[in-house]
Amino acid sequence: VINLSVFLSQRHPDVREQPVIDYDCVVLLEPMLCLGVMTGVLINQISPQWLLLLLLVLSLGLALYRTGTKGLKQIKAERAAAARAAAAPAPPAPPAPPAGEAEQAAATPSPLSGRRRRQRSCFDSLISEDFLELTNKKAWQVILTVS
Repeated sequence: VINLSVFLSQRHPDVREQPVIDYDCVVLLEPMLCLGVMTGVLINQISPQWLLLLLLVLSLGLALYRTGTKGLKQIKAERAAAARAAAAPAPPAPPAPPAGEAEQAAATPSPLSGRRRRQRSCFDSLISEDFLELTNKKAWQVILTVS
């Protein structure tokens, strides 16, 4: 109910005249959703436990297979990209400063010398700026939905 009340007042980001909720799609999909729920409840009540367990194992096995296949393809693509990056020539090194400037630069403290550098996480490559921006914008909706 809270999620619906949040989305009722919002407009589509590209077409400002349209609401965020596509009511034509809701009218089309909601009866089928109700029919599927009722059918599933009836099948659950009349089916033996072993059949339900078998169907659960089959559906989870299929999901595991598809996810594993996609993950292996992604790992192969990432390793190939890393191999291509390693084979590429390195960019030229910046020129070294003259002897007098190097000692002066070493004597002056850096403004960042007192700060700790942020540790890189294994998730840095997975989390994009777009994802962070979206989660920061929509966090209050998630909080309202959960609570």
